[in-house]
Amino acid sequence: MTIAVDRPLRHHFRLPRFLSLWSGRVGLVLSGLVVALILVGPLVAPYGSTAIVGPPFVSPSVRFPLGTDVLGRDVLSRLLCGGMSVLVLGGLATLLAYVCGGTIGLVAGFNRGWLDAALMRLMDVILAIPALLFLLVLITGAGFGGPVAVIGVATIQVPGIARIIRAATLDVAVSGYVEAASA
Repeated sequence: MTIAVDRPLRHHFRLPRFLSLWSGRVGLVLSGLVVALILVGPLVAPYGSTAIVGPPFVSPSVRFPLGTDVLGRDVLSRLLCGGMSVLVLGGLATLLAYVCGGTIGLVAGFNRGWLDAALMRLMDVILAIPALLFLLVLITGAGFGGPVAVIGVATIQVPGIARIIRAATLDVAVSGYVEAASA
């Protein structure tokens, strides 16, 4: 008879797979630099983002490294101050797309009847509309602004997310433990 000897559990820290690749590490560093620049940018901008500081269309110089725009605002300051809104609006659009697409995918995956068919046909209709055309019509009808951009980008992304979540839900929904729990 063999007696099992208890060995201390050793938890080995494994890096995520993308960090084990050279390209993954480079991508993470570049993404970190962009986010750091977005967070620090407004603090190091030489002028305010809306301040008119010179004549219009000045070529790049020592005073204006990227020149000025049509109104005479410093392009570098506008670039450094504009990143936060892009980051926030992109994050909100992604969050909204995943919440809506996840909900639609879960509902369609668990209800395999007429509701599944109706929701997936609606997603097919949204996928059939070209994204640029949809956004242009939305901006024409609702105007331009942050909320319209978030809703437009989220709406374009919802069908793909819903299809992926539905497929994963269908895989899990036919498992024995799910059928036993619902019985």
